[in-house]
Amino acid sequence: MRVRRVEGRRASDIRELRRFSAIVEFIPALKLGVAVLSNADDGNPASYCDYALQLLTPIAAKAAARAQAPVEDSERYCGVYRARTAT
Repeated sequence: MRVRRVEGRRASDIRELRRFSAIVEFIPALKLGVAVLSNADDGNPASYCDYALQLLTPIAAKAAARAQAPVEDSERYCGVYRARTAT
């Protein structure tokens, strides 16, 4: 098992067994994780993991920023609502 840090914000766990390899990487600040499992020992799961994180990191960062944005004027929608029905 090897654990590595990338740019001080990514942590990973790499496992290599005979005929199998796997890697799990996390970016805790974005609550993002990627796992790559391979049933071949000649594969390079780290490259697939890096590529997946390159694709997913901007999406997760945008979603995290949107989740932290304050909701403005939400107080004006608070209250009791009643349906208008024709009787």
